[in-house]
Amino acid sequence: MGGNPGLRPLSFGEVLDVALKIFGRHWQTLVACVLVPTIPIQIVSVLTILAIAPEQFDPDRSATTVIDGTGTEIAAIAVVQILSLIASLLATAACFKAVADGYLGRPPTLGGSLRFGLPRIPRLFGLSVVCGVMIALGVLGCLVGALFVAALVILSVPAMLLERIGVFAAIGRSFELVKGRYWQIVLMLLVIFVALLFISAFFGSIFGAVARAGGDASETANAFVSFIAGVGASAITTPIFAALLTVLYFDQRVRKEGFDLQLLADGIGERAPVTPQQPWQQPQPQQWPPPEPPAQQPWQQPSSDQSWQPPSPPGSDRT
Repeated sequence: MGGNPGLRPLSFGEVLDVALKIFGRHWQTLVACVLVPTIPIQIVSVLTILAIAPEQFDPDRSATTVIDGTGTEIAAIAVVQILSLIASLLATAACFKAVADGYLGRPPTLGGSLRFGLPRIPRLFGLSVVCGVMIALGVLGCLVGALFVAALVILSVPAMLLERIGVFAAIGRSFELVKGRYWQIVLMLLVIFVALLFISAFFGSIFGAVARAGGDASETANAFVSFIAGVGASAITTPIFAALLTVLYFDQRVRKEGFDLQLLADGIGERAPVTPQQPWQQPQPQQWPPPEPPAQQPWQQPSSDQSWQPPSPPGSDRT
């Protein structure tokens, strides 16, 4: 198989391990990629809902409660929700860029990741709509059908972002990469979704317990708890999901195309590292000790003519 000798096909467990290592090594940048675009919008969203429909933060309200407000108030909430969607798409694209940088073996940066994601928001939105429709059609067949459709399009996001292709080309690319390993990816996708659902439920249960411990708390307190729970869960699940999909995408390209780091670097506009190595591993020191110097008596100092001298600069002569 061609490509970089440091890249090889990974097993299911290795894909999870590599993704978690990338997240663990660069978690500060990855979490910041989510918090920076989402926190301001979420604050505006919470304040808007508190001003227009504070009953939305009442834990005892019915799930079917409809927001009662004027057309202007409902439009304001709709605008805030659209801004929240844009911030979420930006955070997702930035996380994919940061993970790709980590995979290349270079430290990702918050500014570079956000600049990468900003112009890709429209295409990412279009891809989300098309894939959402496809998955919804799968639900019409049966609930499990949505999982089968999702497995077909799961690699379309990294393909579009890292290969700089269009929406439908990215979906076709995902079909191509998934082919031949479809059922393993279905199983992997099921495990990923269950794990991310557990993380979200964990955050929700913690802050829900805090809200219940407060007794008859105000809508403002419940809004604050909801804000912290939502942002906290998103700051963890979005980078992990991006890392898992990115590593899975690279692994499929290694299996099918002899993918190497130079192709990845070309896709995200970077330069590949010179020394081939596993991109998720730090360079390891040599495993053998340097040769010992010649033994000498401990009370003797080395003579001046036998001591090591630094090399002379080019063009100069030693005296």
